[in-house]
Amino acid sequence: MNFTFAKDLTVTEITSRLPGPLAGSLFVEKGFQVNRIEWLDRPDAFKEGEVSDINPLFKDWYQSINQGKNIVELAISDLHDDHEELKRILQHTDILLLAVSKKEKDLILSLIEGSVKVVIELVASEKEHKFLHDLNALAQVGILNFSTELALPPLPIGGIVFSAKIFSDSLCALLEYQYSQKTQFVTSGLEEAISSYLEKLLPSNDDNFHALHNGKFPCYKIYKLKDQKMVAIAAIEEHFWQRILSHLELNPGLDRFDLTGNTFELLVNKFAQLTTKDIDAIIDKMGPSCLSVVK
Repeated sequence: MNFTFAKDLTVTEITSRLPGPLAGSLFVEKGFQVNRIEWLDRPDAFKEGEVSDINPLFKDWYQSINQGKNIVELAISDLHDDHEELKRILQHTDILLLAVSKKEKDLILSLIEGSVKVVIELVASEKEHKFLHDLNALAQVGILNFSTELALPPLPIGGIVFSAKIFSDSLCALLEYQYSQKTQFVTSGLEEAISSYLEKLLPSNDDNFHALHNGKFPCYKIYKLKDQKMVAIAAIEEHFWQRILSHLELNPGLDRFDLTGNTFELLVNKFAQLTTKDIDAIIDKMGPSCLSVVK
């Protein structure tokens, strides 16, 4: 959804990899004009280089999270001698997202001249200078205890919630500017994003880690089909559970919260006999339900 006020506001993003660009894409989705500065002599690691060459998925991410932006290519080595283009862009910028070295930050901020309303600096931690990647930040607060057999999260969860924090920090700072009419300088940290969005959801003790949302009960699990595809059940409510049991021709007395493993095994065996086509047909007959083929 685009918001009317957003079309008159411009975000300039001088960041790379995931959190900053993903935050920038959120601004695009809401109707903001977004400039993305890319350094010709230091390309984004998700766009080109060793990391993206051995991880083609990163190149896909780069394309996806930078759609709809005005890409401006500059040479960082030329900034000290010729920064007129960057200065021109900053003169028409309302929100500036920065993830650069201190030397580069000082130079960029010297070009603002009061035109920018909000400056968001992306850092690993708001409390101390440190280097953290997504996995480090998740490990520090215990999020990885949810993983089994040393499995890594399927997506960079830390970076994703960090992008949400960058977005919300930017909007809050913009509101503060409306009151004070003074440029807002905000530091937004990965460590704090993990704490704000994820650490609050950690269980009070290790015994509570295994819960409904990570597969404790048969009514909320992923099962393999005959054609090696998968199907997800999220039938927490009894009426959805009964509807699924009925269309699978299973005993309506089966307990959706069974912990003995019996109900789980019955479902494993049942789904092993069905194909994706069978599940699609069942879903068509059931109407709205909590049964979905994994795409």
